[in-house]
Amino acid sequence: GPSWYWTMRRPWILRELREMRANPHALHYVGYLQGQGSETWPVGLGDTPTDGYRFTDMLSRVWRSSFTHSILGVLCGRVGMYSPTHLRYLMPEHGEILAQAVAQLEHNDFLLVAAILCNMTEFDPGDPRSGKVNADADISQATYSRLQLVEAEGGTYDSNRAILLDGERIATWRSHFNLYTSNTHSYLQPAADAERIIFSLLGLSDSDYLRYVERAEPRRRSLLLPDAADDVKPAIDVVRLMPPPQRARAAVLDRPKST
Repeated sequence: GPSWYWTMRRPWILRELREMRANPHALHYVGYLQGQGSETWPVGLGDTPTDGYRFTDMLSRVWRSSFTHSILGVLCGRVGMYSPTHLRYLMPEHGEILAQAVAQLEHNDFLLVAAILCNMTEFDPGDPRSGKVNADADISQATYSRLQLVEAEGGTYDSNRAILLDGERIATWRSHFNLYTSNTHSYLQPAADAERIIFSLLGLSDSDYLRYVERAEPRRRSLLLPDAADDVKPAIDVVRLMPPPQRARAAVLDRPKST
């Protein structure tokens, strides 16, 4: 169910799931409750893995993405995290800028800025569908201090917001309502110069920013796992344990004790 999805998106749990990608041995997942990943769904829907298990699908999603969804989940209160300051340990290539951000920004401002910095790595400005995030994580419901969300340009069925830090645009939150499916699709799309603006407004020097730019490739590798063509995924075995029927269980409990 939704709670299981967001539990799997907790940043530290997500880190462990990402580590599983390099596991040379088979992964075994055992579930015994409905909605906890061991059930199947129809094969062939979107990116559903061929085995149809939700746990396998979740791993596939995690291995194709970074921490952006998790950070937005924390911001919107759907994902638990003891302290957002831990993000600098989960994203060490962003450690310097995140340390500055957490020292200067309020809680919600910090999380949204962290999500934007994280999403810079996987965002493709040439792809209008790039930057897609879970529609349940609605950042417009949160309150901010130095950040502002103001109405932005968009199509007929869009409800877009420009994200401003101290008045300068660092990203766009696109929210598009699909008239045919009645679903809302959300996208976090960073501005091309978002990183430079964030560095400047947080008081970091030009040399700090240049050092950050020079490490673009290590930063990308730290957040995005290799494509399937470049890596071998571990085998995944999902097992669902079924509880005994209630009637049979009651019969066992009511059985007279031997004397």
